[in-house]
Amino acid sequence: MFEELDILKKKLDNYRPIDSNKMIAIQEKLRIDWTYNSNAIEGNTLSLSETAFFLREGLTSKGKPLSEYLEAKNHAEAIDYLDEIVKGKRPLTEGLIKEYHTLIMKDTKYIWIGHSNNRVKKKIEPGKYKYDNNHVIKLDGTIHYFCDYLQVPGEMEKLIKWYNENKDKLHPVELSAVFHHKFVAIHPFTDGNGRVGRLILNTILMQEGYTPAIIKMEDHQEYYQALDEADREEHTHFIEMVEREVTNTMTLMLNVIEGKEAFSKEDLKRRLGIFEEKIEKLDRDIGIVSKEVDEEKRKYSEEQICQFLETLTKEAIEEHKSEMMEFRIEKPSLSNLEFIFQNSYIKIYLENKNIIISSEDARIINKMIINGLQIKLISRRKYIPNSTLTFAIISTRFTMIAISISKLEQDTDAFDKPRVIDSIQGGALWEDWDKRDLEDFFVEVFNEFLKQIELEIEKRRIATS
Repeated sequence: MFEELDILKKKLDNYRPIDSNKMIAIQEKLRIDWTYNSNAIEGNTLSLSETAFFLREGLTSKGKPLSEYLEAKNHAEAIDYLDEIVKGKRPLTEGLIKEYHTLIMKDTKYIWIGHSNNRVKKKIEPGKYKYDNNHVIKLDGTIHYFCDYLQVPGEMEKLIKWYNENKDKLHPVELSAVFHHKFVAIHPFTDGNGRVGRLILNTILMQEGYTPAIIKMEDHQEYYQALDEADREEHTHFIEMVEREVTNTMTLMLNVIEGKEAFSKEDLKRRLGIFEEKIEKLDRDIGIVSKEVDEEKRKYSEEQICQFLETLTKEAIEEHKSEMMEFRIEKPSLSNLEFIFQNSYIKIYLENKNIIISSEDARIINKMIINGLQIKLISRRKYIPNSTLTFAIISTRFTMIAISISKLEQDTDAFDKPRVIDSIQGGALWEDWDKRDLEDFFVEVFNEFLKQIELEIEKRRIATS
């Protein structure tokens, strides 16, 4: 009955010891698939991609209860523990089964049983047999009552005795399948019996050098039907099901070892799901500065930023006009902006600030699709330098950057080269900008601009004294 499977096992054994890097990749995939499917069969609603994303990245998805992530965490840790049991060649005992249950139900205080309009709260005692009776509604709608809770200790003792008497008589696949059915027929715990039962199933298989049998969520009705048949002493269907899943995992391992394609259609779906989860999280974190907008909205947002800066400027300078100097608000000329952005230092500044300008963005900048505002200080005294503070708005496909550039007239009447004071980056839409941040940016820049002018005045005073 198991000839083809044993041929595969012999082939796999010839590759042992398996390369550690390949073994890590295999174990990670099986750990995710096993955790997802075993929990999903019991009603956990995490998708395969959500389970994988959580186990790999430690991150949860919005809208899913934390209890479901706890189940995933506990199950994955139980698999890790199972690996240690197999490596240590520890025998299967009631004590080990209780340890599995303790791991699966860790931090679970109680469960609700029954329909939403008639639910019963039941206390969970990890690692302890059930304290009252339990039952399940079968596929045909009938109620199946499990072993009476008072009989559980005796029945579990009989089960372990049966295992020890048959472990050298039955093929490991048959032994594990029949043991699993006998275990779930007893249903020794208040909750977690299915997950613990599948851990025991695979402990028996892996201790004999076979790969685990991962019962798939999409096959859960077949699984329940096969167990129902086993209740009538018809074990063939479930044994064949276990054999099929061991063959699948063994084939996967051989494909990885031999460098063949090991990913299935389900794996691709999972990978796309993980990818989408990462993108959604990234969008929550930085989506404001990664939103592509059309030309009309972009132009509108540029104008709104300029108007905002102009209003702040007017409020700051409206009372500061004298015969010695005057501040004026102007639109920067195209030639002025061109002069500023032809200087390589502007790109160096952006790089130092970790502001990424793509080749497409650079093309936009070079074409001078730039808006801005200019504040000019017109001086009527030799010791006060004519000065210009320019706010240039760079619009790229996904963001807007406001850069402040100062130019001061030197004592030779020639202007000093432009200097970047600071910059602020925001979304491509005006409504995504934090107006308080933009106001703080303006105040700090204008203050620094005045400091630069004061330093130039001091230099001139010293030169003429």
